[in-house]
Amino acid sequence: MITRGRAWLARWRGGAGSEADQHFVASRKRLVVLNLSVVSAIVVLMALAVYVTEAHFIDRQLDQQIVSWAHHEPPPHYFMEQQNLATQSANDDGGNRPDFAPLYQPTTPNVFCVAIDPTGHIVLDPTHIGHYGLPDVALATQVMHAGTAAKFTTVTKGAHSFRLYTLVVVNDNGVMVGVLQSGISLDARNAQLGDLLRTLLIVGLGVLALTAGASLLLADKALVPTRQAFARQQRFVAAASHELRTPLALIRSQAELIARRVHGAHTSRRALSPADSATVDDDTHEILSEVDYMSRLLSDLLVLARSPGERQSILHTPVDVRTIAADLVAKTHLLPSTHDRKLRLDAPASPVWVMGDADRLRQFILILLDNALQYTPAGGEVRLRVSTDGDWHHGRARISVADTGVGIAPEHMERIFEPFFRADPARARADGRANAGLGLTLAHWIADAHGGNLTVTSTPGQGTTFTLDLPQTAPNSQHTSPAVPPQQRPVGRHA
Repeated sequence: MITRGRAWLARWRGGAGSEADQHFVASRKRLVVLNLSVVSAIVVLMALAVYVTEAHFIDRQLDQQIVSWAHHEPPPHYFMEQQNLATQSANDDGGNRPDFAPLYQPTTPNVFCVAIDPTGHIVLDPTHIGHYGLPDVALATQVMHAGTAAKFTTVTKGAHSFRLYTLVVVNDNGVMVGVLQSGISLDARNAQLGDLLRTLLIVGLGVLALTAGASLLLADKALVPTRQAFARQQRFVAAASHELRTPLALIRSQAELIARRVHGAHTSRRALSPADSATVDDDTHEILSEVDYMSRLLSDLLVLARSPGERQSILHTPVDVRTIAADLVAKTHLLPSTHDRKLRLDAPASPVWVMGDADRLRQFILILLDNALQYTPAGGEVRLRVSTDGDWHHGRARISVADTGVGIAPEHMERIFEPFFRADPARARADGRANAGLGLTLAHWIADAHGGNLTVTSTPGQGTTFTLDLPQTAPNSQHTSPAVPPQQRPVGRHA
């Protein structure tokens, strides 16, 4: 338990770490404090509502009790029968004072009822409440003089509080004949509300403690996507820097070699030898090759660096994917990487129309073909298949690239579309250059931009199949519209 508490405190404080870690710790604290503030306000309001409601309910019950006792037997006409005697008693020594003995003695605990005549004398105190400083004769006199029929009052006498109900009694002629003052001790009521307040406090603190723990867990969970996105961004920048550093170093070294040879020829005032000229040509070709590679890499990085909304701003027109596939297979057959591998096309005789961007769909198929050829050993086979399911009204067009290569390990399936991810970094392309790891990322984006469903199936040692499912369209459709953002449509499992 102590270890968990220390771990929680360490997570809350954040400890030493990078600036990004400190930022996430601060964000977690803000989320926890915000949640606690909201829950605290709710708990306080609910506790206040419960306390006020309970206090009002108890007070109303107490008021009903003392009113009931004040209006109980003997009825007010008892005073009326004794009116003359009560009047005379004001002028004598009390010997002829009215006899109020028939007045009842309350049986409810903590309840009392006292009779007071018009002169302010207590004529009945059956519960001997007088030792508490009650009844409140001054209040009774004030009520009699004010002509008020009845009045509720709360008074405090020392350490005790009482709820009083003062009732004026009149005869049939409307003449006041006396006052009944009933009341009840509020000690039990105050103790009950005190217990309720302590219970609410304990429950509230418990709720806040649970909220703090839950808020920390939820804050961590809420920040997981942000942490992952930040980690991906860091990997993206690091990988991009690494990919750009290598060609820049090659360009620099090749340029230095050219500069030395040209400078040597200029210093010796002679023309470049045929061997030096050939070397300079080779170095220049290498520089141009590296520049082309960097241009392609930067172009891909620019696409991936754009916001999702900018990436989706491509126009869709009717495209015959069968023609694109046939053209790419014909051109790919000329590449050295296909000389010891079989490349086959399986497509219908009639066009297969989809709504899309012809250049992007061409890039998509080329990426998958290049990836399949790269990971298929000599003697293997790569098959590009274009097919349809139903007519163009409600049918689907499918583009699949299957190979008999090394396959993808299950632990890599979830990451194959991440930028710069390579399952086998040591594997090189047919031209000798390592793959930058952006091809499948771009293919994934192109599939999303076209509202397609890209799926991958792979068996290690047997091969991999990528399949893109797209809605068919009419061949003469002239509708042009931006792509549907991927978050507005269901997307299949992308590994």
